[in-house]
Amino acid sequence: TAILSGSTTFNNFTCVTAGKQLTFTAGTTQTIAGTLTLTGTSASKIKLRSSSAGSIYTITDSGTENASFVDVQDSTATNSITAYNSTNSLNNTNWVFNNLSITYPASGKTLGQTPTVIGIAGASESVTIKDISSNTVATTTADTSGNFRVAVSTSLATGANSLTPYVGSVAGSAVSVTVVASPTTDQVSTITSPAASATIRGNKPTITGKGLAGQTVTLTAKDANGN
Repeated sequence: TAILSGSTTFNNFTCVTAGKQLTFTAGTTQTIAGTLTLTGTSASKIKLRSSSAGSIYTITDSGTENASFVDVQDSTATNSITAYNSTNSLNNTNWVFNNLSITYPASGKTLGQTPTVIGIAGASESVTIKDISSNTVATTTADTSGNFRVAVSTSLATGANSLTPYVGSVAGSAVSVTVVASPTTDQVSTITSPAASATIRGNKPTITGKGLAGQTVTLTAKDANGN
């Protein structure tokens, strides 16, 4: 635990130690002139706490922040702070808590080299997908509900790989995947009917396809925004 006593002005303020607790003296204001960086992990979030539970401390930053995997309580942000994949432990003002994650594919999946990636971000945010080598493989914009869907435009390298969503320099949760050049239907399920671009009758068509024997297959449809 690090205790910040009194009101202080920082050029930049950085904490990237997973699981660390930052305790701010109640009633104080921390001013960050440059960049505020708070980066924990999904398993060990950085905790921001007041020295007196229920009493407010204030963070005033320049509006430049990289915050993810934090757990915040009793904090007022003079300028709005967006924290991704974080926990709102209540009594916070001007903190925005957004998800930034990939919902498909799931970790452990085997994929072809240009899969479709589905996920969640903040409303209307620009999202970049990067591979295990930090190469940008897709870019898109989330809709007004925060949903995004994008096909990988740069072929993924075969073998062990990963996909990570980014908003600016903030990284969401990565998914680990195995990439093959020509996936079988046991590895990647396919729809055989209806055919691509076919016109169907009614809103409950019969779908047929091929996949791994005994495996549960989930179908998703695009919403009105194409996600």
